Amino acid sequence: MKKEIKNTKILEKTVRRKNAKILKRVQGDMEVYGHCERMRSNPANYLARSADKDFSPLTFHFSPKDTLTSHFSHRAAFTLAEVLITLGIIGVVAAVTMPTLIAKYQKKVFATKVKQTYAILSNALTASIAANGTPDEWNYGASSDKASMGTNEDLTYIVNTYFKPYLKVAKDIGYKNQGYHIVLSNGTTLSFFTDGNSPNNIYTPSIIYIIASNNKNTLAYAHSSRDYSHHDIFYKLSKSDKFLSFFMWGDSRRSIINSSPYGCNSSIAKNSRYHCGALIQYDGWEIKDDYPW
Repeated sequence: MKKEIKNTKILEKTVRRKNAKILKRVQGDMEVYGHCERMRSNPANYLARSADKDFSPLTFHFSPKDTLTSHFSHRAAFTLAEVLITLGIIGVVAAVTMPTLIAKYQKKVFATKVKQTYAILSNALTASIAANGTPDEWNYGASSDKASMGTNEDLTYIVNTYFKPYLKVAKDIGYKNQGYHIVLSNGTTLSFFTDGNSPNNIYTPSIIYIIASNNKNTLAYAHSSRDYSHHDIFYKLSKSDKFLSFFMWGDSRRSIINSSPYGCNSSIAKNSRYHCGALIQYDGWEIKDDYPW
């Protein structure tokens, strides 16, 4: 009997000790929660009061006399070496990718401009045909033994009669360098030239060449400054045509690229790549990877 009473007392004492530990732990948790709530509701006042105490309010984490501010001031940061290495990597990646991205953007802008100018000229030609008849009815100028590219008077008449009235012209440059030049409202410079047959040294104009320049070039269409794969586009309108076309010999992509001497490839001089406008149109108004950019 005495042994059972003793065991019971031991058991009760053990339970009380365990309950005391649990209670202390709960009280500690509640105290921490209270500190957190006070810090959340009024951080400045809470930190000021905590600095006057001999111990940190968050004793579960801080050492004595530590404050919350001093704790958070020791956060991990990147070293200078790490920052410089990161910047170096970013610089290398940018140096590798930026030229490609810039070239891709420039190609897109150029192809879009080619398509836009083609639409402007085609609409103007449609309106001109409605008012003046088809190109085989137009006056291209008289035959002459004194002109190999058309006279000033002939070109002036052609442009002012069949084209200017149907275009939005921002500037009329006039005749120079064997061509007549105007600037459209979209900034494109148009240069008009005539071509034809010259049997027995008698020149008879029958073709109108239109050069669209994105860099304000008003020199002759075969001048060395012309770049028909990057800045200039070569259009052609013959007497027998009913619509504007790009200068092109052949009707396949292979012939557009490889036809000599005017094919659109890197082996041909830039001022002779007359076919490049036709290649852009053939490829759906896009500049493909084999385009000689």
